[in-house]
Amino acid sequence: MKGIITAILDTSKDRLKNPFIGAFAISWIAINWKPIVTFLFSSKTVEKRIELIELNYESTWNILFLPLIIAGIYIIVLPYLMLIFDLISNNALKKKKKKNLFEHRFYDIQGRKKLAIGESELEDIKANYREKSDLNRKIEQLNNNIEKKNKLIENLQSKVETLNKDYENLKRFSTDSMNLSFTLEEERELNEEYAKFRKEDYSEYFTEVGSEVSQNNSIPSKIDKIIIEKYLYADIIKKIIDKEEQSINYVFTESIQNFVFLKNNFKIHRFKII
Repeated sequence: MKGIITAILDTSKDRLKNPFIGAFAISWIAINWKPIVTFLFSSKTVEKRIELIELNYESTWNILFLPLIIAGIYIIVLPYLMLIFDLISNNALKKKKKKNLFEHRFYDIQGRKKLAIGESELEDIKANYREKSDLNRKIEQLNNNIEKKNKLIENLQSKVETLNKDYENLKRFSTDSMNLSFTLEEERELNEEYAKFRKEDYSEYFTEVGSEVSQNNSIPSKIDKIIIEKYLYADIIKKIIDKEEQSINYVFTESIQNFVFLKNNFKIHRFKII
């Protein structure tokens, strides 16, 4: 008995796997659900249930033809409908993809355009910065060159002024020397004074001291103060204090013998400081 039931169930499963039979069974149950529910769940007796079903629900159209039509539509027409739906859906998807692709390309082109514009502006900014940097560097170099030239001009002007002063002093000394006339006795005395002066340790600084005193009325800052004191003590130079201007000037003493060193030889000249 169990084998018979199992065989019937297996056969039923195979039948239900058939698309047409499955569609027919589902459509038949869907159409005739009322007599099925009445037969299974009605409180009346079985005879009354059958009688009620025969009177109200027995119809060849509902029992046979309508389920067959629905099953036929499901088996034959529905695949074509699904194919049509698939075509419509695929067409819509293609259009959507095409639109999305177009929009994607459009936005990509717009993005590349903006990127190109940004890169161009960046290159312009870099170029302007390089030009400004080069220009500023050139300006700085020119300013440095101008400053160096100005310093050179100042140094040259200072040297020219010094040379002019030296020239004027030399011309004055030469004029004074040309106007001097010495007797043999005076020349001998001058030679003795010169020889005595040459023996002093401070005589080697006479050129520097004499030049600074005659030109600037001051003493060289790099010479030891003891040497300057010796010149003051020897009555070669004297100190003049200006209380109004609160300054100190140095000048040669009046009617003193002054000595100038020329070309590695000392020559004696006598002149009066005015």
